[in-house]
Amino acid sequence: QAINLTLQFAPTEGRNYSATLNIEDNLNSDFTNVITLEGIGYDATIYPGFNYDMIGDFPPAGWRKFAGNITMGNPTPSTSANWYHGKFGNNPDLPENNSAAFRLVAIANYQWLMTPPIDLGESAQDYQLKFDLAFTADNGTGPATIGNGQKFGVVVSLDGGLTWSKNNVLQWWNSSTPVSNIGETVIIDLNGYSGRMMMAFYAESTVVVPSGRL
Repeated sequence: QAINLTLQFAPTEGRNYSATLNIEDNLNSDFTNVITLEGIGYDATIYPGFNYDMIGDFPPAGWRKFAGNITMGNPTPSTSANWYHGKFGNNPDLPENNSAAFRLVAIANYQWLMTPPIDLGESAQDYQLKFDLAFTADNGTGPATIGNGQKFGVVVSLDGGLTWSKNNVLQWWNSSTPVSNIGETVIIDLNGYSGRMMMAFYAESTVVVPSGRL
C-alpha cells in the first residue's frame, strides 16, 4: 500500500539543512523506517534599489502566489494561474510577456502575488514603491471599469510576511478609482517604514461577470 506524504520545508536562514523522518511499521513486528531528508535554504531578502521588468521566469525568483480573503486572516500558498505572465495592457503586439497579469472574474476569488522579504534598514528612509498599472477590457486593449464586488490593492506585511492585515493596505483600486487602459505609473510613498517587510499585490472578485484585466 502506497502512502503519499507532503512535508513542508521552511528554512529560516541560508544554509544546508538535514533531518530524518521516522515511520513506525507495526504490521508484523515493530520496526522504524528512517528516511533522510535534505534541503538547502537560501536568503531571498532583497534590498532597496531592486527592479523587476517581469521578463523571463514568472513569478520571478523569490516571488510567490497565495490565496485567501484579506479580511479572513493570513492567506495560504497557491499554485493557481489567476496571477499569470502576460503582456502589459493586454497588448498582443508586444514581443514577449512583460507583466504580472490578472483577470478580474469569478465568485470568491482572492489572490495574492507576494514579493520576497524586503529589508529597508533599521531607520526610516524616503523609499518609494513604483510600478506601471493598466486595466483593459477583458478581450482587448480598450478601456474598462473595475466592477462592483471587485478590487485590487497593494498591501504590506510589517513582520516580513508572517502576518497580513487589511489595515496595512497602502492603496486600493475599485469601481470608483479608474485605471488607464494604456497604462499609468503608480508611486506609493514608503516614508516611515523600516525593518524587514513584504509587499503583495492583492486582487479580489466576488462576481462572475469579468470586468477586465490588470
